[in-house]
Amino acid sequence: MPDLGLPGGTRKRTVTRLLRRVLRNYEIAATLGPCMQVMRSCRPVLDTGAGVNIVRTSVLPANWMAYAEKLTVLPRIRDANNNRLVTKYAIHLFVDTGGVRLFDRFLVSENLSVPYILRTEFIAQNIEAIWPRLRKIVWQEHARCTEDLPRPTPISACLNDGAWDRHCQDIPERVRVC
Repeated sequence: MPDLGLPGGTRKRTVTRLLRRVLRNYEIAATLGPCMQVMRSCRPVLDTGAGVNIVRTSVLPANWMAYAEKLTVLPRIRDANNNRLVTKYAIHLFVDTGGVRLFDRFLVSENLSVPYILRTEFIAQNIEAIWPRLRKIVWQEHARCTEDLPRPTPISACLNDGAWDRHCQDIPERVRVC
């Protein structure tokens, strides 16, 4: 029987749990468009595990092909469910969150489940801090488009265990027409 307490002794090791890197998704309110005259309001997702910025075609204006470039090499991209995302075009778009306006390149896909995804590198270059408990995102100083520091952007929802945890629900209201 080998001595387990001394150096050089053999010990059977068992793994009780594996720690993995936490990848989180945060939904915010923003506008998106190829130029400042054609901006659309939607809810992008900040994905801490995404490799590229991706936008869904239904979010883009009708003449988005005028601003797009055809990709010569088609990237192989898969979503969180391991479904292939077909991307044939890339487009440069403005992202405006009120006080912060950024210009970045997006791949265009038809079958994306969210309006658009902002990748990890975008988050690292432009966001100072993400506070999930306070439901706020603080942008870096260089990302602002106003003289004053932009207020923190509120987080609309967080993805927890495969379900969106929304802070507030969209409830339709009754409106009386006068």
